[in-house]
Order: sequence, then structure tokens, then C-alpha cells
Amino acid sequence: MLLVGGPLVNLYEQIAEKFLSSETVARLAGPISEYALLTLAAQIGTFPIAAYHFHRISISSFLANLLILPAQPPIMALGGLTLA
Repeated sequence: MLLVGGPLVNLYEQIAEKFLSSETVARLAGPISEYALLTLAAQIGTFPIAAYHFHRISISSFLANLLILPAQPPIMALGGLTLA
């Protein structure tokens, strides 16, 4: 994630500055990079391993992981409470 995440964030900022003001880019960079770009970086990093072991790829996994992000923290917290 560290190797891919940094360049993805920089690429996003460069592209976004062409269409948005610097102030708007700075305000959006945190949430977008934290959720979407770092998730994408994790998937890019694990994609070859999953393809090798399972001999198939799922294109819908990119969308599914982005959609589950808002629900993940409460699910993890409830799971921890259930375990306790």
C-alpha cells in the first residue's frame, strides 16, 4: 500500500487541480485518498496474489470494496463487542 498509495494520491491531486481549485482539492484529498485511493492501492497490491492462487479475477471487487467502506467500522466494532 505504501508503494502504490503515495503515487496514486499524487496522481489524483495533479488531475484534480486541473478541474478544481487548490482549496477544494486540499479539502477533498483526505477523504478521497483515505477511502478510495488507499483501498485501490491495497487491491492493486493483492490482485496478482489472488489471481495466482484462485486462477480468476473479479472486476466487481473494486466496486464492492468501495461500497462496503462506510459499513466496515460499525461491523468491526460490533464484532469486537460480540467477541467480548
